[in-house]
Amino acid sequence: MQVPMSRGLCAFLFLPFAAFASADEAETKAGIVRMMEVGWSVTPTARSAADAKFVELQAIAPGDPRLLTAASLVLLQQRRYEEAGKKLEELLVQDPDNILALRAKCWLAATFKNFGVAMVDAEKLRAALPAASTQEEAASEADARENLAFLGRLCGYLSGPAAENVDQLARKELEKTIITGLNADRLLIFEQARDGVTQKFFELTDTKTDVEAKNIEDRKVEAGKTLQDVEATRQEIADRVKDLEALAAKLQKELNDELADIARLDRPLVAELQRLEVRAASISNDLGNTEVQIDRLQFQLNREKDPVVRSLLRRDIDQLVFVANRISNDLSALNRQAQNVQGQRAQLAQRQAQAQNNFGGQINRANNELVALGKREKRADYEEKKAKRPVTGSSTRTVALSSLVTALSTYDKFPLEAARQRLLNELR
Repeated sequence: MQVPMSRGLCAFLFLPFAAFASADEAETKAGIVRMMEVGWSVTPTARSAADAKFVELQAIAPGDPRLLTAASLVLLQQRRYEEAGKKLEELLVQDPDNILALRAKCWLAATFKNFGVAMVDAEKLRAALPAASTQEEAASEADARENLAFLGRLCGYLSGPAAENVDQLARKELEKTIITGLNADRLLIFEQARDGVTQKFFELTDTKTDVEAKNIEDRKVEAGKTLQDVEATRQEIADRVKDLEALAAKLQKELNDELADIARLDRPLVAELQRLEVRAASISNDLGNTEVQIDRLQFQLNREKDPVVRSLLRRDIDQLVFVANRISNDLSALNRQAQNVQGQRAQLAQRQAQAQNNFGGQINRANNELVALGKREKRADYEEKKAKRPVTGSSTRTVALSSLVTALSTYDKFPLEAARQRLLNELR
């Protein structure tokens, strides 16, 4: 439906205020202004302050369209879109042709991809716009043209960025409805706004396509370089593995040779030590027998009273003591020989430990490096598989561009600040 020409953007915000005039009018105006001031932020503090102020104002001015308008704007500013939509619905119940509410509701529906609702609201907005104004009503005509420009941007958005999700027959009917009855100037405003969105959509799409193509080309080059690096890495690994395996084999052979030489030198020492141990055991046995004989003769000597016999016993004891001393000396000599052999064996054992520590340490280091090279090879395999994956043009930038291309806010910014300022001017 058409409304009187006097209802432009500056007038559509509010119902006549006479119905709400009361002793509380000044307090209501001041309260609404205060609510918009404290709530014009996205912080939790601003949200709480605005909500509290709205509840307070509802008590003194229930249903005041200025309050509903201000609350809707504050909620939009705070990005509380669902709550803003409910307030706009309340406002439209009071004033079905409220242009700001219709535009805001249409903008919200399109922003959140509810395109069927957006097109219905767009028809309502078109119907609420005043007919072409005379020169004396320039402000009203400017507001009407601004809303026609919004409808043009909306139609351009529905036919381009959002086309895949929009019923194009319904969209064409919407355009037909909007342009019906427009004079040449208004039609030009609508078409320029619509075509501006289309042009920007094409530019952004081309930019996204160019970025994707460049990403693909860059990634192909990068993948080719990666494959070259992988091949070089594998060759480096193969050469190093060959060297390490040869080194490990050489070290193992040297260790085996050293251990074999030590074993060769140790064998006669073991045999000699065994011989000395057998000889020492035999001599120890002889020494023990001799000492037993000495003890027996000494026992007889101690009991014998006959001087002649005692003299003979002393002579025999002396002879046995001489023999025992000689045997003891022989045993000591054997023990010294055995200690000497054991010393030589200890040197060989030390030499063996040094060889195992030296060669074994080098072999272990070579083996550890082989393990590390194995891990490098697995990493190279992963890089190769990654480089051979199908190349895509997607990137953080293209994802951002995709979101930018399909967002209504890219093509139309809701005039929150202008609407807020108009309301503040009316209230002050």
